Amino acid sequence: MGRLTLNMLLSFAQFEREVTSERIRDKFASSLKKGIWMGGPLPLGYDLHHRKLIINEIEAEQIRFVFENYMTANSTNELLRLMKKMNIKTKSWVTQKGKTTQANYYNKGSLYVMLKNATYNGKMRHKDKIYDGEHEAIINDNLWDRVQNKLSSRNAKKQPRGSYDAKPFILRHKLFDDAGQKLTTSYSVKKHKEQNSHTVIKNIEGVK
Repeated sequence: MGRLTLNMLLSFAQFEREVTSERIRDKFASSLKKGIWMGGPLPLGYDLHHRKLIINEIEAEQIRFVFENYMTANSTNELLRLMKKMNIKTKSWVTQKGKTTQANYYNKGSLYVMLKNATYNGKMRHKDKIYDGEHEAIINDNLWDRVQNKLSSRNAKKQPRGSYDAKPFILRHKLFDDAGQKLTTSYSVKKHKEQNSHTVIKNIEGVK
């Protein structure tokens, strides 16, 4: 009877935890549908005031500069060099827990995150859906669409047959972080393994 009672209590506790988690997820999704900022890394170009995104005009000019020059730059590296010359860095801000996020120069990864961030177009992204945000847009619809089309065409050219994106990862586009951004998989190939195999073959031939 004691074990039965304990199992029943544990089952109810687990049920309560799951219900609480589901309510939090529903509230998070509902707030994003209304365009409310729900936290996460603060994007360059905005300041946070009473849980609302307010445009920082100095940083907003940097964002417009990046988007406009992305359309004219010959390569991503050229744009990154230009951004470094203009001293454009990531957002430096203090979290609610008092932790300071230092500003750094952009790399290719963080640059693409900026160019794909729907927040700059006045939107809120939740998983694979986009909603109108409460905040004001920095990038107008025309420039935003042109940049997204260029990014899409660039990605299409970079995916030959048998490429990484063609591999059947079963969790792709199914996992998201707390800000609703998609989590992606990655892998690396160690070339020294092939070199070591050639070395072993040579050594065996030498023994023969």
